[in-house]
Amino acid sequence: MTWLFAFLFLLIVAVPLLRLLIPRKSRAEIKGAEGERRVAKEIARVGFTAVHDIYLPSKHGTTQIDHVARIGNAIVVIETKNYAGAVYGTPKDRDWRQTFRKGQSSSFLNPLHQNKGHAEAVRAVVGPEADVRSLVVFAGDAKFPKGVPEGVVRLPDLAQRLREIMVDAGRVGTVHGPWDRLMMVIDETDRRQAKVDHAGTLDRRVPGRKPKAKKDSPKERIEPTF
Repeated sequence: MTWLFAFLFLLIVAVPLLRLLIPRKSRAEIKGAEGERRVAKEIARVGFTAVHDIYLPSKHGTTQIDHVARIGNAIVVIETKNYAGAVYGTPKDRDWRQTFRKGQSSSFLNPLHQNKGHAEAVRAVVGPEADVRSLVVFAGDAKFPKGVPEGVVRLPDLAQRLREIMVDAGRVGTVHGPWDRLMMVIDETDRRQAKVDHAGTLDRRVPGRKPKAKKDSPKERIEPTF
């Protein structure tokens, strides 16, 4: 029976101790990752080439980008937000506000401004001849009582928006060279070091912030079906 008591000891004492020692993802990180998975799945469903969770150099240091998709002759930089409640904000506002029925509310950085920096980082790599566009996708249940701002789309409408971009940009053109340059930079990036650099960039821009780097995983590339 000695082994049984030893096993019970591990369950009662050791396992809870390990849970305290191993860092756990916050609820916001888990929710954000789920939103990004939904967007990646929708991009794949409509058959466009895309890369997800990439790091690129930017004017502020290193930036992390949720998705970059090749839509016809355009390169679309996508920021995902997985929010609920009512969201208020305009393209010009520095901060947007999220409110709930119980009266709770919080503010967050205008995602259009955030993704503008991401698009600039992509444009610096692919060159000025490329048609680089910015799009923010809300993957959760968020509502926009005053209307969805320009440059923002809810997940159920993403497929239609991507098809509209393809029609507007055209299917044949100069996208191949810029896209290949972007893939080369991504392939040559040391993700582990890039994550450290990105955390340092956030620390410098947000005083007092405690960095929480995303779990390292190889980038996912989805090839088109047409």
